[in-house]
Amino acid sequence: MTKILENKTWTEVVRPAVSWELGYSSSASTKGKITQMGCRMPEPGIYTVSIWNETKKALLRQKVVEQTSPDKFTLLNVNELVIEKDTKYIISLNTVVNAKARTYFRITNKTL
Repeated sequence: MTKILENKTWTEVVRPAVSWELGYSSSASTKGKITQMGCRMPEPGIYTVSIWNETKKALLRQKVVEQTSPDKFTLLNVNELVIEKDTKYIISLNTVVNAKARTYFRITNKTL
């Protein structure tokens, strides 16, 4: 994910605070594994990051991530999660921290 965001075709904008579970759907072209989960948000806080199997609507991993500084990418180790080829997954983040909605980044591809 870090490499994707370094690509110059992506842009990000800080959006107003909302009480949402934000995420995106993705699939892998080859079998692989996830060993870390994390986030980078405009505001510090303790965020819940989740990985779901989209087809089965099943929660596969969830990690509470403390981001101590604004705009700081924070990664934590997790038990290895095997990712299957062509399976759709959702990676999501809850924007509510201590009962308060937080701002978030909207990421878009300039070429689309």
